[in-house]
Amino acid sequence: MMKKIFSVIKPRYIFILGCLLLIFLAALKTPYDPDMGWHFQNGQYLLTHQLKVPKTDIYTYTMPDYPLIMHEWITDILMHIIYKFLGFWGLGIIFAGITTAAFYIAAKSVRAKPEYQIIASLIGALASFSMVGIRPQVITLLFLGILLYILHRFMENPQSKIIYWLPLLFLVWVNLHGGFVIGLFVLFLFLAAELLKIIFQKIYQSVKSHDYKLKVIWPKDWLKVIYITILSVIATLINPYFWRIYKEIYATMSDTNLRATITEWLPVSVKSSQSYFFLIYLVLIVILGILFYKKLKFTPVFMFIVFAYIGFTAWRNMPLFVIFSIPLWVYFARGLVGETLSKLLTSKLALVLLLLALFISAYQQLKTVSKSYASVEAMSKYSDYQYPYDAVQYLKAHPLSGNMLNMYNTGGYLIWQLPEYKVFIDGRMPSWKYNDQSVMLEFQDLVNLKNNWPDILDKYKVDWAFIDRRASLAVVLINAGWKNIYQDDLAVILVKPN
Repeated sequence: MMKKIFSVIKPRYIFILGCLLLIFLAALKTPYDPDMGWHFQNGQYLLTHQLKVPKTDIYTYTMPDYPLIMHEWITDILMHIIYKFLGFWGLGIIFAGITTAAFYIAAKSVRAKPEYQIIASLIGALASFSMVGIRPQVITLLFLGILLYILHRFMENPQSKIIYWLPLLFLVWVNLHGGFVIGLFVLFLFLAAELLKIIFQKIYQSVKSHDYKLKVIWPKDWLKVIYITILSVIATLINPYFWRIYKEIYATMSDTNLRATITEWLPVSVKSSQSYFFLIYLVLIVILGILFYKKLKFTPVFMFIVFAYIGFTAWRNMPLFVIFSIPLWVYFARGLVGETLSKLLTSKLALVLLLLALFISAYQQLKTVSKSYASVEAMSKYSDYQYPYDAVQYLKAHPLSGNMLNMYNTGGYLIWQLPEYKVFIDGRMPSWKYNDQSVMLEFQDLVNLKNNWPDILDKYKVDWAFIDRRASLAVVLINAGWKNIYQDDLAVILVKPN
């Protein structure tokens, strides 16, 4: 059987396809994003209201006047439609496919043999597998991969017309995910890197009195990139919010409290054992970069250094760092193995081992995700992040009136599963500040039981609480006379005494 397969399909293609499937399987995740629910609900709202975006918040009673910006509005619609017709399987497969394409396209940005490219993309994907999944953020990874591909092709041939696709790329990007600003930042980095090359070459010529062999983009082509960048910025204004979309993104990027309280925004610290892998990953790249510095190009290295810093400032940014490391891995693979790799891959034993690894990975991964993809109940109980499904079912059977206090991480789930209730807080709100009001800061005072916590409950006229069973706030409220009407392993529902 194997002999027939090898006689029909070239070993190289078997290897590439096998590695792509490994990346896909690594990216196939159980639904674990606490914000997934409000993405579904956004999509449903927009379709119900003929794509008309709301002007103010529609899900909370604490900030109903906040000027809401759905900066992922098309993605939210697509997520709602995919889930409605294809369920979690459809979402998982499509987002895993997007992730696979992101890493492979980033590797394809460097011209090399497909073997080198697929190894680079596989290394990057395995480094990021814990931070990808059914999340809109992976769309930005895909667009960054495409952007890297376009910029590398332009560096090879500045007369190429491929760069004229950038405004269209950003037009689509801005309406799919707020990460488009990272793409604009990359364009400015690219311009800065090319300008530095020109300056360095001029200085070298003046000092050494002869040319330095450094390939630079000529001023007329450099100006072309400036014009395209301006057009790309203009293209990002074609969205339902015009320039205000930048206001929302700036609020998030400049929020220091966000980076001190939200787990995925925390910096990658040596104090955390989870960071050791990425520190080793970075050290390995640096060592290989020193060994093969003659094979590297200045601009990819410059952008990698910048995104290495950005990546280590927040866990959320680590996949960005990995995407920008992939072109370097292509250079390393080419330098490390040379022609040896191509010969190795023609070995039937090597391909049989690859297929065996693929079979084992498929069995383990599909077994894991199939359990959580079965239904909302299964997703709630068997995903990497558990949702309070049973408590929600209790509320559906025993509805309550008045204002609800909920936990930050369950807000998105409640928006989706209990749309008839307005939430206190959810994952959209960490950086929301309006008329000197920040519900996130007030929520932190509540859960940390600061001296003003009773005043916050009175301010928002909280009538009942749907909170974590083990939260200190739950114990304090029970001691204060709040009635415990429901409790399970995850959640407790408490009603304020009359």
